[in-house]
Amino acid sequence: MRSFSNLRAPVVLLAVVVLAACSESPTANQQPVPSTVVLSVASVSFGALSDTVRVTAIVRDQSGDTMTDVPVSWATSSGSVASVSTTGLVTATGNGNAVITASAGNAGSEIAVAVAQIAEGLRFTPDPVTLLNVDDTVTVVATVVDANDNPMPSQPVSWSSNAPDTVAVSQAGLVTAIAQGRTFLTATSGGVSGELSAFVGDAVVVIGSVNPSPMIVGSEAVVRGIGFSPVAGENSVQLDGFAAQVISASSVELRIVVPEADCRPPRQGELTVGARGMVDTTAVAVRPEFLDSFAVGEGAFVTDGCIHLEAGSSTERYLVGVLSSSETPSSLTPARLAARTGSRTLAGPARNTPLRIVDGARVGAGTATGGRFSAPVGATGGGAPLRAPARTGPALDLDRLMASRFDRSGEAAIREAERRWLESLGASTSPLLAGTAGGPLRAPPAQGDTLDLNVPGTSCTDGTPVRAVARRVGRSAVFLEDVDNPVVPAFTQAQYDSLDAQLTTVTLPVLRDYFGDFADVDDNDRVLILLTKEVNERENLAGFVFSGDLVPAGPGCPNSNEAEIFYGLAPDTAGVHGTARTRESLRLLYPSLIAHELTHILQFTTFFRERVSVKSRWELEGGATLAEQLVGYAALGHGPRQNLGYLEWREGQNPDWYYDWVVDMALYFGFKGQNTPPATNAPEQCSWIGTPDEGNAGPCENNRAVYGVPSTLLRFVLDDYGLQYPGGEAALMRALTSSPNRGLAVLEQATGEDKVSLLVRFAAMMWADGRPGLGDWLPSWDVFDIFDNVNENARLRPYDQTGATPALDVEVRAASNAYLLWTPPNLHDPTSVRIRTLDGQPLPGHMVLWMLRIQ
Repeated sequence: MRSFSNLRAPVVLLAVVVLAACSESPTANQQPVPSTVVLSVASVSFGALSDTVRVTAIVRDQSGDTMTDVPVSWATSSGSVASVSTTGLVTATGNGNAVITASAGNAGSEIAVAVAQIAEGLRFTPDPVTLLNVDDTVTVVATVVDANDNPMPSQPVSWSSNAPDTVAVSQAGLVTAIAQGRTFLTATSGGVSGELSAFVGDAVVVIGSVNPSPMIVGSEAVVRGIGFSPVAGENSVQLDGFAAQVISASSVELRIVVPEADCRPPRQGELTVGARGMVDTTAVAVRPEFLDSFAVGEGAFVTDGCIHLEAGSSTERYLVGVLSSSETPSSLTPARLAARTGSRTLAGPARNTPLRIVDGARVGAGTATGGRFSAPVGATGGGAPLRAPARTGPALDLDRLMASRFDRSGEAAIREAERRWLESLGASTSPLLAGTAGGPLRAPPAQGDTLDLNVPGTSCTDGTPVRAVARRVGRSAVFLEDVDNPVVPAFTQAQYDSLDAQLTTVTLPVLRDYFGDFADVDDNDRVLILLTKEVNERENLAGFVFSGDLVPAGPGCPNSNEAEIFYGLAPDTAGVHGTARTRESLRLLYPSLIAHELTHILQFTTFFRERVSVKSRWELEGGATLAEQLVGYAALGHGPRQNLGYLEWREGQNPDWYYDWVVDMALYFGFKGQNTPPATNAPEQCSWIGTPDEGNAGPCENNRAVYGVPSTLLRFVLDDYGLQYPGGEAALMRALTSSPNRGLAVLEQATGEDKVSLLVRFAAMMWADGRPGLGDWLPSWDVFDIFDNVNENARLRPYDQTGATPALDVEVRAASNAYLLWTPPNLHDPTSVRIRTLDGQPLPGHMVLWMLRIQ
């Protein structure tokens, strides 16, 4: 057995010791030679054998300049006291004094080394003592040891027995059996002592006491008893079946780390200790280190799948979430949520302060296990003052609205083919932008001119040639029409002028502010807008742009039009080329559609110009859908952080500035129709991080998944960080667009917040924003007001449970979340909520449990 008090480190005297070689000051013709050796320490005192200290040496020449690459030789005056390696590592080998010398050429320095062992404990042979019969004897040898368990010879030891009527011990260590039983012996030498178990008859393992009580998960505890093994690894300690780490051991005492025991609440647990084939078990009090306590509107998240909630003191209600932070759209992870209640009397302290704090409210980057969260602090401001929610509004035929939406799966096919092409190029080998941006402007086509253009398919090598006529040349756009369109002209001159004015005064200034400037690859200071029947011929496509048009026509992209060009639907009242389209319907469609697609041109321009990573689909489409909203702000006199509600959202219907983000969120929540029940297992089995062709096979309408929901995530980030970001939220959006990263790492880089924290707060926002008492989680919009007025079946609908121990089996897709409204009993006991696999094993690291108090 050995017992340790305060472990001592070597004593190092930090003084500079220098022995200089005799040398005169150098002249201009002299070569530098070692003149002095400066050591990092002056002397060392060791209290235990095998202790070490690293000594460094600096060699200087005659002028005092440091010499590099000069070999230093090390030597010791007494290897039996202290050794030294070729790199200056000094090791205590025996008691006494020695001198360590460092030499370079004729220069050298010395340090004094003193080794004097200090007693730190005792070890015994045998340990424990087992005497089978009365009057049997054995002599125990007690060895005093230093901090490294090295023996110290000739140390006097005194002995005592805790039960001399059972076992007697002489001062020489002779142990005599007096009667059947068990006890322990104590040996003392100077200021240290040690204990060992002693038995007359059969040896047993007995747990005597545990300190502290209750034991605290993750902290150290001391188990006292007899019959343990003095070798730590020979003892088995378990709490409720979970192994505890044994830090140190003697035959009467074990120091352990209390194990987690699978997310269990404060309770009476079962402690088992085994050694040499013997076992003892006892009941012990145990509790988690902390129990979480939340005010209304506050919550916590964890990546280890366990939240310990303190006992309730009033009526409470919680929103519980199971989140997947995976970025693989096909990822679908089964999870089981369960809970246990515990003992109020063993609860211990509550944790009601954040684990890590950013701006007083949020958990920042680098949180490996979780943190606390709440509605953003100081996010409101700018623009108009906060408005009161509408709560009521005109009836909305959401089914008719849905019928007028494009699912944009046609655009998705273009984006996917485009992604493969761009990724095949690589950042270092991608072509430069076409044209001579910044050079003298070329005259745009004159009205009535014809151009031969290619309407791309899904790559740089396919498409359809068309002849187009310049129908209107405006200040910001050249409006072109396919000469074979069924309706000629597509728009009147006045309508073209209105579209051009919209581009010039509203759309382009906003897009440039938030997404950067155009390269103007055709050097005419305008974008081309081509209305062509070829778009009408394609399914699920209203209009598109293609990144290949920005690069020079050549072997890599032979069909490039070398222009910033948008391809859009042409009026077709008879439906000759697909679905019938009226001029009026397209006039209302085009302002937001053009804003969306021109944003893609700016995103692709950034890719070619700055050689950044190819952005994920949700970044491209989420950014372009956000652009519709941003341009709508400018067009309708709204702005960010104005808490816009249902009535303002309705203002964006004609033209369609705001509708997409709300409709797309409703689809993500499982909306199937205003008179049709929502999809089951939504939104947890759906995802906004990818489209069906990327593996998002959930039960929702997923072709629009990457549009409105990620645009709301971006709006959430701009609301939260835009005011503090240098240059404001527009500069933040430009930084997101030009980030060299891809996916959620882009948001992490720009905000400094871990993606798990962002996703948790975003998930909570989708339900909590605007609800009474829960705060403005999305200061630009009142989500509750909007969805409270849109349609009952369009809302986010959590599962709903009451009772002491909620239970739920779910499957959660990438970047998505399962929601549970949980109402525990009044004055509920402390409760531990956990998520695991269906067979009780830990979940993958991307699975997160979070909880928000809502009442």
